Amino acid sequence: MNAVPAAEPLRGRVAIVTGAGKPAGMGSAVAQRLAALGATVASLDMRIPEERADDPHAIECDVMDRESVVSAVEHVAAELGRPTILINCAGMDRLSPNTWDMSTEDWQRVVGVNLDGAWWMTREVVPHMQAEGFGRVVFIGSNAARIGGFGVGHSPAYSAAKAALSGLTVALSSQLEADGIRVNMICSGPTGTTGTPPSDVERAEYLREHPLGYGTAKPLTDAVEYLVGSSGDWISGAVMNVSGGEFRGF
Repeated sequence: MNAVPAAEPLRGRVAIVTGAGKPAGMGSAVAQRLAALGATVASLDMRIPEERADDPHAIECDVMDRESVVSAVEHVAAELGRPTILINCAGMDRLSPNTWDMSTEDWQRVVGVNLDGAWWMTREVVPHMQAEGFGRVVFIGSNAARIGGFGVGHSPAYSAAKAALSGLTVALSSQLEADGIRVNMICSGPTGTTGTPPSDVERAEYLREHPLGYGTAKPLTDAVEYLVGSSGDWISGAVMNVSGGEFRGF
């Protein structure tokens, strides 16, 4: 049997990354890293940019819509192979001047994308992982779950949904370890590449408090690589803090 080249440790693996449609987004950066490691990557997003319309690996999927999720996972399994890596990166927020004025529709949408969507996608992918005897699920969280927002802030729905992902990580990991599946979460600080860019004043204030600055996509994609590779074999139910010092401690 031929050995897997060291430069492509994920060759033969099929990965799904949600929220990966936008070329400059965090999901896209994760998808590119996994592809560089040899994985066959399906990039899922609610809307696929026109320039990727003919890309068979770019698949439209609304993670809030159960039927859309089922269809997308079935398509990946049929066309690319059984998915054994899942990165739940899809996320969104809607802000109100006063958090208590957030509409019911906005609350349901934010929780639906950040929490429910991650659950629907994981629920559909896990049977494929169980069939293969191997799986890696990574939820992309946020420090908004632990310290609230900085600058532009976050809605309570976003903070609540990201906090709930921690509980989902713990519960799923304990049930799936025996199947060869590892479930973990990355709690990210501000990367400077997603959401509404901070103003010059907000950026300067943040840098005074946090000298490591904004992370860009690389620290997060490094963490994903660590968790989905052999280095993550003994890591289960962890919430990894990747925040450049924005959050410190347990």
